[in-house]
Amino acid sequence: MEASPTRNVLGYVALNTCTVLWGTQHAVMKGLVASTTLPSLINAIRFSTAAFVTPAARTLILCCCHESKPVVKGSARGHCGLLIGAAELGFWQTSGFTLQLIGLRWTSASRSAFLLYLNATFVPIIATILGERGIGIRTWACVIVAVVGTLMLVHDGGEPNVGDLWSLGAALASAMFIVRLS
Repeated sequence: MEASPTRNVLGYVALNTCTVLWGTQHAVMKGLVASTTLPSLINAIRFSTAAFVTPAARTLILCCCHESKPVVKGSARGHCGLLIGAAELGFWQTSGFTLQLIGLRWTSASRSAFLLYLNATFVPIIATILGERGIGIRTWACVIVAVVGTLMLVHDGGEPNVGDLWSLGAALASAMFIVRLS
């Protein structure tokens, strides 16, 4: 079945919007951190905005695409388990964003961005430590190449600083979010 032109356009708009937002977030956050002493206030505004925009955007997309999915009622773990899981994921995600904002006080936006995206290399390490899955030799080789490549990108002539450590903490929290989400 072919997708409607409206759906294709919405998909391209969403993809390009995500690319622009994702690509500029570190520079924007660096500017915001430089103008305030309260990184938690930035996160509060960031997440509050997302909490209001997401349901509205979802409703708009569903209306434009004329789709509706049935609501899934209940689960094997029940509502309590769902709330506990959501709280844990919220903790890891908020921790990651907060650590990133703190790190941006001392390090550059580009350095922070590269260090933060080490989260992809931390995922298999954390998953292995937690015993969640077996990781093959190909993945370990990719982890090593990615870490070496990231360290080469991060080396901009400046000395490592405390902001780099906060950014690595953000990467670890983000990786934990990904592992726990799966």
